[in-house]
Amino acid sequence: MSLGSGEWVRPDRAPGSGSPGAYGPGPRRWLGGLALPAGAALLLAAMVLGGYAHGKGDAVVHLLAILVLGVSLASWRTGTLDRLQTTALGVLVAALALVAIQLLPLPDRVFASLPERARVLAELRSAGLDPAWLPMTLDPLGTVRSGLALLSVLAMWMLCTLMPRGTRIVLVKLAVAAAVPMALLGFVQASQRVDTTGANGLFENRNHYATMMAMLVPFALAAGRQAVLRNTVVHAIGWHAVAVVLLLAAALSFSRMGSLLAALSGVSALALLGAGKAQVRTGPRRAALAVLAVATAAAGYLASDRLAQRFASNPMDDLRWQYLRIGSSALEAYLPWGSGMGSFREVYRQFEPLQSLGEFTFANHAHNELLQNTIEGGLPALVLMLVFVGVVVASALALLRRGGGADPWRRAALVSASVPLIHSLVDYPLRTLACGILLALALAVLLSPAGSARDPTR
Repeated sequence: MSLGSGEWVRPDRAPGSGSPGAYGPGPRRWLGGLALPAGAALLLAAMVLGGYAHGKGDAVVHLLAILVLGVSLASWRTGTLDRLQTTALGVLVAALALVAIQLLPLPDRVFASLPERARVLAELRSAGLDPAWLPMTLDPLGTVRSGLALLSVLAMWMLCTLMPRGTRIVLVKLAVAAAVPMALLGFVQASQRVDTTGANGLFENRNHYATMMAMLVPFALAAGRQAVLRNTVVHAIGWHAVAVVLLLAAALSFSRMGSLLAALSGVSALALLGAGKAQVRTGPRRAALAVLAVATAAAGYLASDRLAQRFASNPMDDLRWQYLRIGSSALEAYLPWGSGMGSFREVYRQFEPLQSLGEFTFANHAHNELLQNTIEGGLPALVLMLVFVGVVVASALALLRRGGGADPWRRAALVSASVPLIHSLVDYPLRTLACGILLALALAVLLSPAGSARDPTR
């Protein structure tokens, strides 16, 4: 399928292969024509407006996500997913079901039997209230927001999974291109600040800005490798230069973990994309790598002073250790069912001693998603997170076993998807829709069928 044909075909069902397309002729053909503009609108809206955790722009992203989900469901056909894709879909749907269960009204006696709820009910009654029914979550609005965020990620993943391979790659390149002006904005911000505050682009948090840049570095390098294979020197140099711009943007955020992950992302992508070197023409490859090396050295020099100051600070003074320690007490109190998705802020303050309070110690998040999601969602959320990570690991093992012939875009997607998962151990980048929607896109590329060699878009 060409991108302008308007026919939506399952990636591993090429015309003439003996298998009918998953989205044959009929009313779904025009729905297929909506795939690229709908996905592009959701992607760009998330990148531009979704840089805040529960920001005002989230409403626009959620509205677009509902429309995208409608397009995906209208075109859905059973049997279109392989085992890993089915498992990923099951995890996302189960997470939404968990949110819905937490919002269901419960009789006051059932509510009081849940961990820490008897105290909440007693406080309500002491205030003159006597509710007969209450949801199990301690922050219904926060739980609704969490559900909408999950719904948006699910919508993006479903749409991109249903797309032909070529259309997914167009979205990937669009994301990389859209990040360039955001990186340039970061350069301006960093140049105007004399301290180590750093660039944050359109994000509230510089760490999440750096995460987004680090997620897109592997895709820029994959586009560069594709240009090398096609012997287009100018394009190869251009894509590698874009990768350097994104690396520098992450470094100029002066986020320690963000800049480190960006560097590891670039190195890992180069190592994985270097497989099958015999197919690569040495001239364009050397030119592109030379530009990459020189520009990266210059980027490191520009960011080195203030980034070194950040790394020189004592990591033991970081408030994240306090969040982990106090959060562990909250975890113990609310197991096994959790306090409700999005309720961490309300829960954490119950366990925070007065002597630990300071000017900047108010905690909205645990800065560790494994801990926070288990506090909020209990053991069910922990199981879902472990299964989700297992899907990524299984896909990585299957991809690496294929050797140098594997799709370079899938290899780049493996690195890209790993960045926010690793960063989530010390921060909360996936609570911004910008990083969450990009993760959905990366997962759709990573989990695409291994038999995509028959994809007519290649």
